[in-house]
Amino acid sequence: MQTVTAIVKMFGGSPAAVWGVCLALVALGLVQLLLGQRYFKTLLFVYGFAIWYGIAQFFASTVVSLACGAIGGILAIIFMYGGLFFIGMFMYAAVIVSLNLQDVAVPLHSLLVIVCGVLAIVFKKYVVVPATAWVGANFLMWTICFMIGGMNAILLFLLTLLVACGGSFVQFKYTAKKATKSDAVTEDNK
Repeated sequence: MQTVTAIVKMFGGSPAAVWGVCLALVALGLVQLLLGQRYFKTLLFVYGFAIWYGIAQFFASTVVSLACGAIGGILAIIFMYGGLFFIGMFMYAAVIVSLNLQDVAVPLHSLLVIVCGVLAIVFKKYVVVPATAWVGANFLMWTICFMIGGMNAILLFLLTLLVACGGSFVQFKYTAKKATKSDAVTEDNK
């Protein structure tokens, strides 16, 4: 919920901005939740953009930050494994923020966020679907929580977990890319 509040403040906090940001976050959350594997490269751009934009916001103007975000998004696509690393980091960060533990044991979180990034690379095949579903569920639940004025952290986490499991099921069952014979030939040629 703090993330949604920060984004709303960034856009001025007017009622139109609040609804615009909430609708955009819900739309992005639904795409990640239900179609994450199918639009994986697009989401890599979004993750790369968010990270580099956020970093640049500490040091530069908004225009420079947007340029840094665009470069970060493009680099995330070019360096897909770096993008997977970002997804692993986002997964861990989403769990910590959902449980409202971001201010506890910060050095340990810094180490574990890196470990989760490396694990995402190692287990790529099994990470993309649940990761995109988890982050999408967080976007949805944080936005809903913001709109209703708050929620118990444990309840928020459990609801997010339930929505993420549903999104993972939908992706694995219906929307994940299906392997074809040409994919198998391509894999053999590598």
